[in-house]
Amino acid sequence: MTGTALGAARVPVPLTPLQGRQHELQALRDLLSRADTRLVSVIGPGGIGKTRLAQAVALALGDDFQDGVVWVTLASLNDPALVWATVALGLGLEASQGQDAGTLGTALRGMGLLLVLDNFEHLDSASSGLPELLGAAPGVRVLVTSRHPLRLRGEHEVRLDVFAVPAADAAPEALAHNDAAQLFVTRAQDVRPDFRLEATTAPVIRDIVRLLDGWPLALELAAARLRLFSPQELLGRLERPLEVLRGGPRDALPHQRTLHDTLRWSESLLGPELRGVFARLAVLEGRFTVEAAQAVGGATLDDLGELVDESLLRRVPDVHPAEFVLLIPLREYALDVLRGQGLELQARQDHAEHFLIRAEQTPARMQDEESESWLLGLERDVPNFRAALQHFWERDRPEQVAQLAWGLWRLWESRGRVEEGAQWAERLLDRALPAPWPMRLAGLAGTMRWRQGHLSAARTHYGRALELACESGDQRALTVSLNNLANVVGDLGDLGESQRLYRQALDLKRQLGVAPSSLAITLTNLGITQQLAEDARSAWETLQQALEQAQLSGNASQEARVMGALGACAVDLGEREAIRDLRVRALTLAGQTGNRLAALGVIHDLGLMSLALGEPRQALEYFQQSLRTAVDGGYLEDAVKSLEGCAAVVSAAGDALHTLRWLSVAGRLRAEQGLTLHRRGAQEQGARVAAARAALGPQAADLVELQARYPGIGDLLAEVLNWSAAPTPVSAPGSLTGLTSRETDVLRQLASGLSDKRIASELGMSPRTVNSHLTRIFSKLNVGSRTAAARYALDHGLA
Repeated sequence: MTGTALGAARVPVPLTPLQGRQHELQALRDLLSRADTRLVSVIGPGGIGKTRLAQAVALALGDDFQDGVVWVTLASLNDPALVWATVALGLGLEASQGQDAGTLGTALRGMGLLLVLDNFEHLDSASSGLPELLGAAPGVRVLVTSRHPLRLRGEHEVRLDVFAVPAADAAPEALAHNDAAQLFVTRAQDVRPDFRLEATTAPVIRDIVRLLDGWPLALELAAARLRLFSPQELLGRLERPLEVLRGGPRDALPHQRTLHDTLRWSESLLGPELRGVFARLAVLEGRFTVEAAQAVGGATLDDLGELVDESLLRRVPDVHPAEFVLLIPLREYALDVLRGQGLELQARQDHAEHFLIRAEQTPARMQDEESESWLLGLERDVPNFRAALQHFWERDRPEQVAQLAWGLWRLWESRGRVEEGAQWAERLLDRALPAPWPMRLAGLAGTMRWRQGHLSAARTHYGRALELACESGDQRALTVSLNNLANVVGDLGDLGESQRLYRQALDLKRQLGVAPSSLAITLTNLGITQQLAEDARSAWETLQQALEQAQLSGNASQEARVMGALGACAVDLGEREAIRDLRVRALTLAGQTGNRLAALGVIHDLGLMSLALGEPRQALEYFQQSLRTAVDGGYLEDAVKSLEGCAAVVSAAGDALHTLRWLSVAGRLRAEQGLTLHRRGAQEQGARVAAARAALGPQAADLVELQARYPGIGDLLAEVLNWSAAPTPVSAPGSLTGLTSRETDVLRQLASGLSDKRIASELGMSPRTVNSHLTRIFSKLNVGSRTAAARYALDHGLA
């Protein structure tokens, strides 16, 4: 300490440099440099780096205070009544001068210093004296480290979170700029000086950091374990981090020498009821809502607030309604507490029942205007649905598993989880279940296998579902089975039988008076099949009927799908103006839907429209995007169609090698899965293959086709996604003067990367109004994609 307080406690100088936290360090320096800031609290869970950051701040500001900085550690003090006497001794004063906060403040009057009180969280009742101290000593400022706020007037909180973790596929270069990874590497070098971040170690470093949620103490303890284990061995053992992360530095505080001790110290500060809530919340996987916490953990809003304040629960930032998450080490500790109480099984039962009820609401919720947001909520809850499915299965309750699966099939289908859905459905078909479950599960299994392009298995499942529907006399189920069977029959090449089945389903649906969304599905399917059968005029008329029903339903995914299909139909009819209009409308709707499968089909159709309009670069972007989505989601037939779309673009660009390679891969996949290519498509593909072979010559072409039999999917995907055509002329975009001020605001937000919903929130309008603005913007600027509109904004200085 620099100043007049002889014998005052100096700031402990750390032996290691501060890793990361530069933003928080600057924020604290700025706060403590302001005359109107008297009390600042650094808040965060144990092992997050509060003390280390406070040391850095104190050392940086030492010369800014007339009487310097005084550091007082309170971790070992258990009696709040002794706090001010302890602080007095830390200041180099007599203990009697700290008999209370007011007396201490009087002793400090006239001094200008920064008083740092480290580890204040367990001495809550003493915090009420801080206002009295600060009132008596106007030249004193106080910096506190604590696991929760002091809740005093004038208190400024700076919360420390875990370090951001790298992406699951982060490259070594990205890890070099990631604070969590750098902390691990730096501490690892303390025990293994030859340890480096390089291509061979990067993947395991990335996975360790992600597994430990970027928690600084956990990362430091894990790095120390490299004395005993190789990085790969350490990663394998960290599935149970509390068992591994022991043996911290001997100069650390006693409750920070192991991760378990740190968490036990935090839990001990809770009351008995809140400890029980904390333990029960451990059965929730990943992010969860207030409703889930109330149903499963018995938590009140006050409980959640207190756990957040105590840094034992994390609120997910920038998400509304509120969501929470337990970091992995905290969750494991809480599970251990729950098991020790003998309450884990009951908590898991409550958890499974809650998520079963949630899944069962899905059929009704998919009929309203909030269906897309409901799907997004289900996506968030996937880890919890998986845990519930597994719990019921292990407890031999197959009917509950079936109920959950029936509530989740739309999620599995639309969000790229079809293999998971197929496995559960087929597993359940082997169990003896009462009606209507065998019929429903056969249909569910058929849909999952159809989406994967496994047409033979899909037809078998759908055929069984149709038999059971006929036997049951359930007319609504019969319409579904007819529609489903028509889908797979058409894909197998019998377009006439497919149309007959669709019409049969439509007749029955109209008799039953089904909802517009249900009519829209079958009308769209029939229209697409008519187009494939080269009856574009009938297809156009059918799809117009489908559009009317989709609009009545208010379902953005269905409307987007119909728009895309109409656009593809307009290509066949040669209606260029209709193509332009439909492309803008379909693109706008695609940005509104959270349904990955619906967006996938629309994006592919946008590629077809762009190709027909003579815009190969734009078409390629759409086909590449749909290919990536199809591969990620496991939609084989859609992936094949997207690959063929990419081949059409490169063929037009004169790239014979890639044309032949990609069409050869597509042809092999079609042959293996029985995916039919209809007459006109077969003719077009045949012409492209023949032209490519002629350009390459027989020997080279044979070699390309041979190599295409065994492509690595990752290599092939990278090849397609990295291919770029030579620049092609594009029409000049419209003038800025054509946009209204409100449209300019919307365009500026779009260029910032915001979704429609976020734009609506920022500008105080509804998502539908945003969509209307975007439609007009695309038309005025003569662009066909959000990317192109964003590029226009950037080029004209709007973003």
